[in-house]
Amino acid sequence: MTWWRRSTKLPGMTNPDSTQQPRSTTIALLGGIRLAGRLRLPRRLMRITLLGGMDLDLSQAELTGGQLDIVKVSLIGGVDLVVPADVRVEVHGFVLIGGKDIERRPEASPGAPVVRVRAFGLVGGVRVRVAG
Repeated sequence: MTWWRRSTKLPGMTNPDSTQQPRSTTIALLGGIRLAGRLRLPRRLMRITLLGGMDLDLSQAELTGGQLDIVKVSLIGGVDLVVPADVRVEVHGFVLIGGKDIERRPEASPGAPVVRVRAFGLVGGVRVRVAG
């Protein structure tokens, strides 16, 4: 193992059994965000960038407060989202070129957690899939 590989390992990032807690707001010129695994999510995730989207697998995530608001603002970049079967998803926003591909499932119960996605940009769509 080279010295730079050892220095880039962060505590909790290499252990699949650990719970990650991502930042609620990230701003960048270039680059997207990818989150997966055991996550303790804030009530709101916001990503602002020129080029870059969001790739989120929430199948093992903890939704604090039963609600998660996801906001993505970029010129180019979409949202690819995987949710558990018991979560209700609402998608809003405006994208000039790009669509919404939302996997349908039986209606969630009234007390089910809610994930609200608001995507704004020129190019990039929203794709929502159910885990499993």
